[in-house]
Amino acid sequence: MQRFSLEVLRRAARYKEAAREYQRYRVITSAWEIEQVSRLKEFLESMLEEQQQEAGAAMEEADLFTHMLVDRSAERAHQDLEYINAVHAKERAALDQLDSELDVLKHHATTSFFPPAYGPGRTSMEQDNPSQAVE
Repeated sequence: MQRFSLEVLRRAARYKEAAREYQRYRVITSAWEIEQVSRLKEFLESMLEEQQQEAGAAMEEADLFTHMLVDRSAERAHQDLEYINAVHAKERAALDQLDSELDVLKHHATTSFFPPAYGPGRTSMEQDNPSQAVE
């Protein structure tokens, strides 16, 4: 360094001071950036926690409301619906069978006990005097 003049050494020192200040500001800036991101993280975490608590409370309220209105789960309701549909189909088949049996009995009773001249629906007067029957 003895080869350099005092002016060159002064300029080198001024350059190093500027470089040091620049680096110092970068350190300060990055420290504030760390602080900023840290505070943002705390804010987001607290907001998320609050939202989760609110969502949990809302879910509990919705569950309570649902249980007040309904006495079973959706899965149980689906199972019940399948069972009731099966019972309904069986009951419908039994009704159809009874209707068929009743039709046979009615037909048999009509043809056996009421000859065509004295069929059901005719009044006793019409049965006694067929010529007065209104057709």
